Amino acid sequence: MAVIDAEYRLIQQHEPSRREAAVRHAASAPAAWRRFQVGSADALAGDLAALQAALGDFHRTHYVARRMQLWLQGPQSLEALGELAAVSPPGLAAGEPPPPAPPLRLGEFTALQLAVSSQPALWRCPLIALSDNVTLLREFLLDEAPGSLMAGLRQRRLAGDVALNWLYQDRHLGWLALVFASDRPEEVDRQITHWLQALQQTTPEQQQHYYQLSRRRFQALSPLDQLRQRAFGFAPGAPPAGFADFCAALQVAPSVSLACQTVSPGEPVATQGFSLPLSRWRRRPESDPALAFAFYPQAAGDLVAKCPEKAAPLLHLPSQGDPPRLLLRPPFYCSPDQAEGLARGEQLRPLLAALRHAGGHGEWHLFDGSWQLTLQLPEPGRRPEAILQAILRQLALPVASLTPPPESIAIRYLMAQLSERLGTSGHQKGWLAALAGGSAEDAQWIARQLSLITAPVNPPMPAPAPCRRGVERLVYPGGDTALLVFIPLPDGASLAALRLLAQHCEPLFFQRLRVEQQIGYVVSCRYQRVADRDGLLMALQSPDRRAGELLRCGKDFLRQLAPWMRRPSDRYSSAWPLRSAPAGRQRRGRCPPCVRSMVYQS
Repeated sequence: MAVIDAEYRLIQQHEPSRREAAVRHAASAPAAWRRFQVGSADALAGDLAALQAALGDFHRTHYVARRMQLWLQGPQSLEALGELAAVSPPGLAAGEPPPPAPPLRLGEFTALQLAVSSQPALWRCPLIALSDNVTLLREFLLDEAPGSLMAGLRQRRLAGDVALNWLYQDRHLGWLALVFASDRPEEVDRQITHWLQALQQTTPEQQQHYYQLSRRRFQALSPLDQLRQRAFGFAPGAPPAGFADFCAALQVAPSVSLACQTVSPGEPVATQGFSLPLSRWRRRPESDPALAFAFYPQAAGDLVAKCPEKAAPLLHLPSQGDPPRLLLRPPFYCSPDQAEGLARGEQLRPLLAALRHAGGHGEWHLFDGSWQLTLQLPEPGRRPEAILQAILRQLALPVASLTPPPESIAIRYLMAQLSERLGTSGHQKGWLAALAGGSAEDAQWIARQLSLITAPVNPPMPAPAPCRRGVERLVYPGGDTALLVFIPLPDGASLAALRLLAQHCEPLFFQRLRVEQQIGYVVSCRYQRVADRDGLLMALQSPDRRAGELLRCGKDFLRQLAPWMRRPSDRYSSAWPLRSAPAGRQRRGRCPPCVRSMVYQS
């Protein structure tokens, strides 16, 4: 019961769940759409026996062969996969088939407004007949190249990001959610309509181009993520057919609109276990001109390529048969903070999207707490000089910091802060560059392109920066307490031993603190690389334990672990010694000098 109540408190603060519940409230039938979804210990009246009986009935009814689907993907033939499906999972009761799904109907009010404190957004959610064209629509929607919907919205500062999700699917019908991060929902909604009209004019060649992009996006996923997309996502299906008619039908389909706006909350509405400040959305009239849309394939536009003669130093790791992949990142221990990294990503978005249309791929992202740019270049003969040079020139330009979006989960907020709080060195100018794969000719060509960067390329390695120590408390709104402890690997110690130690700690930590002590709903101890430092990370979040108690729990676990690590026969004992502080210091509650802790407390 305590675990259910803790998860209830967590989901009450989870903005995506609250917003999805607001959209579902617009459905009038079936009644289950507005029924209880999440609940607290108070709602369950503390009757553990009744709860266990209800859960048992639910499992016996629904966790049966006729009400479940098994999805398999692998290198085997369809016949072999069928044989595997026939014997898996063993012992599952056949059960009764589910009754036919009742039709989904929308209520009288389908334009809703949700009062939020941050992250305004527009949800546009049409009910449509299932079609392979949804995946093609998604590819057009996620495009960020010049001429796309998102590029135009960002240029006018109407929206910052977009996502496409399924709210519901049955055999024939699907409920889509187009989600735009925006504080101007009326203008964005109008531009979506213009965009759907423009999509009806796309040529078969353009539709085929975006269809191939969707296949490339899918093929780049891990096997497990591919399987998820096949089961309830956007796996590519048949080639485009009837796309113009699909877009026309989408415009007139029954739809729910939800404007999440920073307005004064009105009377709350109880729905699905949430209390939401939900009201009718009264749209303001808008008459902004339509964006000028352009779809690919098309020319590179105003980008002009130079012919550099000099070459920058470049580390080349040849791998026969692999396409060239360029990695660029700031010098070690000098990664920009989150605000600067996000701003750099905004500048690079349209250029990386243009590279994708040219047959390549690029991503600016956080990797182990450090920002880096990866560029996979097209096959030989299709070198996009102008686009690559524009990307490289962009790296030398200054950027204005961008405020990170607020995080509603406390432990995620701490994780986002950790890399900045660990570092002590200043920012060294320049970029580290390495090329994996490709030929010697590719390496020479890329080295010449890198010479266009005005900052130093592959400068001398800075001395390792010391890791900042101590305990830092961060105040953040919410009712939970979270603790993050990072223990860096000592100089000269074995990284392999650290990783083996983390594998040993992970299940023990979870068993003791999550299962036995029921500390909270976030309990993790694992290996982590953060801001070019390897270490052991402990993460805890609890709705009712305070910071000092969480820290004591982590220390107690390490003390119990220390005798095991000091055994002479143990493979870790000499490679990564875990030195406990003297008993007197432990009683005073100080952190070992190598430990960096961050506490969030409401």
